[in-house]
Amino acid sequence: MTNHRSLIALMTGALLLSAPAWASVHLPPTPVPPEVMESFAACKARLDAMKEDLKAWSSTPIEKNGNVWGKQTSPTTGVEILSARRARFVDYRVITNYDVTDPSQVRAQSTTTETTYTCDGRVLSGVTENWAGMEMFMTLDDVPKK
Repeated sequence: MTNHRSLIALMTGALLLSAPAWASVHLPPTPVPPEVMESFAACKARLDAMKEDLKAWSSTPIEKNGNVWGKQTSPTTGVEILSARRARFVDYRVITNYDVTDPSQVRAQSTTTETTYTCDGRVLSGVTENWAGMEMFMTLDDVPKK
């Protein structure tokens, strides 16, 4: 029994030391229903439009009230051409909300959505994955500026 307790204590310590890497819950992937476009060019144009929508989204601040606000980020690259008739776009969105009611202990929580869209010829399809971030606490100095 003592060996099990030592192992549990060791594993708990390792988990606590690596908490930032574990700080989310990954939900099962969900498929994006396929859509048949007029042509591969039309499908790729849809991916290009998605990229522009994402750029506009990431530059829009989240205003909730004076003490609670959010930041949207999108570290996505552009549309990738995989071959003459295949292209891909990854729509990667992170929303982090900050509650600065108590500046000595700011509450932060992030959610992440990643949708990979693929044009295969004139068929647009994809898969979406979501991560729900667990609540973290930080000091006001660690919070990015609005």
